[in-house]
This record gives sequence, C-alpha cells and structure tokens, in this order.
Amino acid sequence: MKRSLGILTLALVVIGCASGPPLKDQIAEQLKPIDDRVAALEKQNSSIQSQLADANRKLDAQAGSLQTSQQDVASMKDSAQKAQQSAADAQAAAQRAETAADKAAKAFDLSQRKGAK
Repeated sequence: MKRSLGILTLALVVIGCASGPPLKDQIAEQLKPIDDRVAALEKQNSSIQSQLADANRKLDAQAGSLQTSQQDVASMKDSAQKAQQSAADAQAAAQRAETAADKAAKAFDLSQRKGAK
C-alpha cells in the first residue's frame, strides 16, 4: 500500500513537472491500473465493513437474548426455591396437624374410658 502511494506521489510530481500533454496522458495511462486496484480495494473494504456491521448487530441481538434468558433462568430458579420452601412448610404443617389429631384421638379415648367407668 505504501509502495502504491509512493508511486502515485511520484507520478503526481512528474505530472506537475511535465511540460506537455502527451507525457501527462502517458503517465495517466500508466497510473490507471493502480487507480483501478485502489478502487477495487476500497469497494472490497466497504463490503467487509458492511458485513462486519451486520455481524456486530447480530451479536448484539444475541447478547441481549442471552441476557434475557439468563434473567429468566434466575427468575425460574428463585420460583423453584420458593415452591420448594412452600412444600417444606406444608409438609411441616401436615406433620403438626397429624400430631394434633393423634393427641385429640388419645384425649377422646381417655375421656371415653373415664366416662365408661
């Protein structure tokens, strides 16, 4: 790239110093392939920049989707923990109720025995 710019600069200096149109035409003709290559490279660079921008947009969208998914997973995990705690609390309450029912049954049996005497 630097070599091409050096040649281009030298050519421009020569064009500026050239005294006649035929010499300028000859130099312009020699620079045409370089100009064509530069134009092709600029077009290719533009295409690559466009593809890179598209890839970045897609990546940003996927990053946002990933973040939302991670938040959803955290929310579900929290809900699952709360449900598990509620189930444990319900099981403990059921155990207390069963114990109370056993005590009530024993008290009823005892009162029945006392009443029968």
